[in-house]
Amino acid sequence: MTARQGNDTLRHYDVHNLYGWSQAKPTLDALRAALPGRRGLVVSRSTFPGSGRWTGHWLGDNTSKWSHLLFNVIGMLEFNLFGMPYVGADICGFFGSSWAELCQRWMQLGAFNPFFRNHNGLEGVPQDPAAFGAEVSFSSRQAVELRYELNPFLYTLLAESSQRGGSVVRSVMESFPSDVRARGLDRQFLWGDELLVSAVLTPNTRHVVAYFPRARWFDLATGAEVKDTGRAHVIPAPRDVIPVHVRGGSIVVTQEHALRTRDSRYKPFGLIVAPDEQGAARGRLIWDDGDSIDTLERGDYFRCEFQSTSNSSGGQLWMRMTQQGHSMGGLRLHTVRLLGMAKEPQVLLFGRPVLSQSYYPASQEAVVKVQQAMGEEWQLSWT
Repeated sequence: MTARQGNDTLRHYDVHNLYGWSQAKPTLDALRAALPGRRGLVVSRSTFPGSGRWTGHWLGDNTSKWSHLLFNVIGMLEFNLFGMPYVGADICGFFGSSWAELCQRWMQLGAFNPFFRNHNGLEGVPQDPAAFGAEVSFSSRQAVELRYELNPFLYTLLAESSQRGGSVVRSVMESFPSDVRARGLDRQFLWGDELLVSAVLTPNTRHVVAYFPRARWFDLATGAEVKDTGRAHVIPAPRDVIPVHVRGGSIVVTQEHALRTRDSRYKPFGLIVAPDEQGAARGRLIWDDGDSIDTLERGDYFRCEFQSTSNSSGGQLWMRMTQQGHSMGGLRLHTVRLLGMAKEPQVLLFGRPVLSQSYYPASQEAVVKVQQAMGEEWQLSWT
């Protein structure tokens, strides 16, 4: 670090990280020259603040051990602060040999790495989930399918970060800065302000201690509300489960999964509506062709906002379009999950009965089926 460079004008200490930074832009330029008008992906492990304009970041050659599973969380939080939201680790570890439980938990956490890649070295045992048997394969598939279902939400977060900066993966403290207890949390994180992830990071663990800041929170999988927030809860987390909760006040956009994003982006959409203490919720979607460059700069994208208000006598949910630079074609909304419903609602779309609806009193969730074009404004109401 004391070596001199640049005709003895620079200390290596001062320029150590600038090599990777200086290579990011020409690499992306070369990629775009090879694929004119189309997107490419550059990922580097040698970056510096500002590199995020041209490259994502992978967290380097880690090791297959539990402590590095925790480092994965910390690394994502750090690099989002450094302006590189597209970040991820070598899932299941690079050095050493992974094993079933570690890889299973890491695949679950990996589904919430913006850059999601299972990657190992030549000396380790195979760590494709199927190599560890049916249990790991099944739960890993569940995690990957959940990731694909949440891709529209993640895509919107990344688009917003590209437009105005800010984090995608963020600490609980970032979303709740006045909460003193949140300041020491490095084992939980959020996607945006909406999804709280409480991964299992230790061996032989079937529960996780999760802190819930004072707000309404709903289990993403079951729809059930967490009672008595502002404190930690012991949450069941069997081997095939990663606890994820939706913050009250949020509307999260989902999409049916497929084997690859080229196919899933044409699948039907869904909404998860989680009301806050006043019965209100908001969300948004940014969508484009998924392949062209500079669509945000040119305005060649679709953006819409979702808003909901409700009280004890009923409520409504509507969508309005704010940018129509990309056609949504035949894309349709099929499913709406209404959380926090104390009684079974009677739901109408434009004043007419919906295709079907189901109500689950134990979790107080209503699941509504519709056939609504995504490129048109609409309104749901219920009593």
